[in-house]
Amino acid sequence: MSSLQFWEHQPRLKYSVVMPRPVKADHRFHDHSHAFYELSLVLEGECTWRLGRRSLHLQRGEALLVPPHVNHFEKVPEDRAARLAWVGFEFEGAPRVPPALLRPLPAGRHSAELQSLLQLIYSEHQSSELGSAERAKLVLREVLIVLCRALDQPKPDGEDPPSARMSVRQSQIARSAARYLTENLARPLSVREVARYHSLCTPHFSAVFRRYHGLSPQRFLHQARISHAKALVSAGELTIKEIAAICGYVDAAHFCRRFKETTGVTPKQYRVTQPAWSEAGSLSST
Repeated sequence: MSSLQFWEHQPRLKYSVVMPRPVKADHRFHDHSHAFYELSLVLEGECTWRLGRRSLHLQRGEALLVPPHVNHFEKVPEDRAARLAWVGFEFEGAPRVPPALLRPLPAGRHSAELQSLLQLIYSEHQSSELGSAERAKLVLREVLIVLCRALDQPKPDGEDPPSARMSVRQSQIARSAARYLTENLARPLSVREVARYHSLCTPHFSAVFRRYHGLSPQRFLHQARISHAKALVSAGELTIKEIAAICGYVDAAHFCRRFKETTGVTPKQYRVTQPAWSEAGSLSST
């Protein structure tokens, strides 16, 4: 894994953006390039990157690293919206870029963790609190470690990871199911219902989903709900009761209990420690 250890080259943060809400379908970002790396993560929906003559389509939970001085732009498909996160950084050294990072990278079980880390970088980058700049830099190194873990999944007995041995249809089902779950967070979804939606029995569906994403559908849904709840809590525009309903919890008490189990703090405590988004400047840097 030595060729993948970006964090050993001391990354320096250039900018950080986390979109507070999805942009409309058929939106096209401006054509641009920059003298540093840009890591992008699709938080919701789908988006297409145009890099020179290459066109790369990313879905929720997929990441892409754009190298320095590469002209590119993002475009949301006509039939769906998208919410994205970006972080720009440069290195003190000159690490070799793994070819796999120059293609869409399914973050799999690391997706929710990457989203939380990018949100934390953004919050610290916007903050004036003591040590905020240093903390953002430390979290950036953690992002690169997690990204490299996603690239360097263990291969038992020299074999490819299970997801690499899946059929095209199985991969499509796993991706479609993840999208279905994240787009219906407010509904009391069951694994059986999602399996039936994809014309599979529950055990087969759960096995396919786990092989592709590295975690069960129930765990994936829990992480997606908590991740969305974090964003809503940080925004500070809704009550805890409203957020609980939007994220699919039966009541505020149940939501608060699950939130604290996952994050270690209550929603109210999390809101105090996470600065609200500044939407006016959130898209100006990319």
